[in-house]
Amino acid sequence: MDYIFGWFVKARRYIFQRNAKAAFVSTNSLFQGEQSPFVINNILDKLEISFAYPSFKWSNSAKNKAGVTVVIVGFANKSDEPKLIFKDADIIAVEKINGYLESGDSFNIKKSKNPNSELPYQMNVGSSEYGDNNLILSIAERNNLVEKYPSAEKYLKKCVNADNLVKGTYTYALWIEDSEVDDAVNVPLIKERIDKVKAFRSQSKRVGTKRAENKPWKFAEDRYQAKPAIILPVINSEKRDYLPAVFIDENTVPTNANYVIYDAPIWLLGILESRMHMTWLRAVGGKLETRYRYSAGMVYNTFPIPKLSTNRKNTLEEAVLEMLDVREEEGGTLAELYGGANKPMNARLRKAHEKIDGIVERAYKQEPFKSDEERLSVLLKLYQEMVSEDKK
Repeated sequence: MDYIFGWFVKARRYIFQRNAKAAFVSTNSLFQGEQSPFVINNILDKLEISFAYPSFKWSNSAKNKAGVTVVIVGFANKSDEPKLIFKDADIIAVEKINGYLESGDSFNIKKSKNPNSELPYQMNVGSSEYGDNNLILSIAERNNLVEKYPSAEKYLKKCVNADNLVKGTYTYALWIEDSEVDDAVNVPLIKERIDKVKAFRSQSKRVGTKRAENKPWKFAEDRYQAKPAIILPVINSEKRDYLPAVFIDENTVPTNANYVIYDAPIWLLGILESRMHMTWLRAVGGKLETRYRYSAGMVYNTFPIPKLSTNRKNTLEEAVLEMLDVREEEGGTLAELYGGANKPMNARLRKAHEKIDGIVERAYKQEPFKSDEERLSVLLKLYQEMVSEDKK
């Protein structure tokens, strides 16, 4: 990546000095999340993006096709000429194209280790197994284990990855405390799995996995807390209007395919499920292919939100509970309820979300927002105010 950045800086100098124009094909990651500030600070300080064809999948004609998601971006010296954004069959003329390949001025969001003071609840990724899935059991494997060895049930917890979350399924994790190991290995099927984990980790070249070799009965990265939590997937469909986030109980282990907020209040789910938050994710989050990649450091911790009154939090909590009731009454998985590429979002659930939107958005301004562009503009202004206040 450093080589690519160095090459871009050289190209910037050439274009600027010779009043030239150039176009580049790049992986879309260069214009997303943590990478986009480089383009903003080192390329767009001198040049402008004259046209952009945002993320699309590009595959070759080889037998085993290697597909990659790319962008095509044109750079030129700054001018008053219209800039063009190509989206599917449409060509959109705009005044400016920013470092995220969207219409508008460039903005620079810096990754943060901690959430702002209005969201004082830490978000982290879930626990990582790194044992070749030997500490994770399907429902059938769990049932077989418990049927043969009833005492093994105390070493099992429900486990949820991102796919489980949206499809309404789950697995089980072997969850053995250090003080329980001697008893647990008396169960042959458990000992067999622990031995496989140890062998796998001993051969791994990944430092963190190798380090966990001496405790093969535990997840390599254990972030689990015996508390209720909000979880949401790291990777989210770009076709959905809202994030599919849920509450889990204290006996469920979320994997590192999810982000987790332990001991979170009900009203916070409303913030995460709001259109304001989704607008922020689309603007500053990364992508995997064309899907949105959530990030605690880039999305949650930087999310600008005004101070919420106790009354607004209470009202929001009521709306969230209503939304959860609608999910339960309508039935189906989150994938079915929230729709996607070929299916619309459930109509009743959309109305419940729109009620949440109204409560959240009135914290920013009393008049309804006319567009996501207006939402983003208000969010960016508030972000700049937050950053300025932190520097004082």
